Amino acid sequence: MARILYVTTYSPQRSDLGGAAWVDRQIIERLRERFEVDVFVVVDDNAVNPVPLEVRRSRWSAFRTLLRMILRREPYQAAKFRWSPNWNSRAAELVPLLKSDSVVVTSQWPALLMLSDLGVASVLHIAHNVDYVIADAHDPRVFSLVKNARRMRRVEFDLLRRPARVLALSAADSDRLRSGGVEASQLRLSSGAESRTVASQRRIGFVGKATWPPNAEAIEALTKEVMPAVRARIGISSPSLVLAGRGSERWASRDVRALGALDKLDEFYAAIDLVVVPRMGPTTGISVKLLEALEHGVHVIAPSALIQDAGIEAGCTRADTPAEVAEAVIRYYGNHLPSSFSPSPRKPEVVRSEPIELQDLPEYVAEVVQ
Repeated sequence: MARILYVTTYSPQRSDLGGAAWVDRQIIERLRERFEVDVFVVVDDNAVNPVPLEVRRSRWSAFRTLLRMILRREPYQAAKFRWSPNWNSRAAELVPLLKSDSVVVTSQWPALLMLSDLGVASVLHIAHNVDYVIADAHDPRVFSLVKNARRMRRVEFDLLRRPARVLALSAADSDRLRSGGVEASQLRLSSGAESRTVASQRRIGFVGKATWPPNAEAIEALTKEVMPAVRARIGISSPSLVLAGRGSERWASRDVRALGALDKLDEFYAAIDLVVVPRMGPTTGISVKLLEALEHGVHVIAPSALIQDAGIEAGCTRADTPAEVAEAVIRYYGNHLPSSFSPSPRKPEVVRSEPIELQDLPEYVAEVVQ
């Protein structure tokens, strides 16, 4: 049996750090149907001096990162790792594992970056996001002044051309990558679970790391636009809002229950009727929480682009503005008050190459390494 060395950012068991762990678990489980899989994490929880995943909490780390960006003209997404001596130490620990008989699969940007620093190209890279898109939409002003998004685009495309194959989780991302000269296809992770039909909890939920700018914007839309509109229409029997994820405590109030980081999400999904994902801005990657909710049988309200990019065909309601999200919530709970609601016209779907289904991934990898 062939052996895969799966290099990723952090432990697939660390659900509290974001949806990437869920993605890695799905992929690793599927690959183990055909291969022996060893997992190497860039950010090792058990290390005495781990690679820093976030630098914003330390002024010294932030200063070193910014200095490296200025002196070496690196994008933030590379400098925030490379400034630390722990980065090179962790890379040195990876070297002995890169055996000639191992098939190297990288997942997420930091893994791709570390392999590149070692001069090694993976057989397959899993692109969770296209990071320059996030930089372009959410960079702080100081990063914009040094043209960080432009730097990131150049470096990201350069590194993504090195693996033998690239699979993007989002259909739109696979289009972006191909337009930049990267031979990419979509890896579709869509869930086939059916939604529960009874809305008995009268709670709607949102889960995600609130420190990630798209999630923070979604929570702002929920708390300041969607829920006030729902309460104005339904009144005293309005559903309550439950937030989960690192940093969500910031939005705790009389009307919002914030649970913070959770190790396991089963109880969260069991306690709500509905997941709402009002991410209306530029998108990259997929909404993992959308797929997780469907896996738990929870109905989802989300923008058309997120649903289309993830390849979802059932269990979701499309809503492309905060007003449409509010109306979709009201209709879900069976309120039939008069409304001028008219959903945005559905955009025609782009004709794309056939995606790789998760169930076919082991065979796909086997063909690549032959």
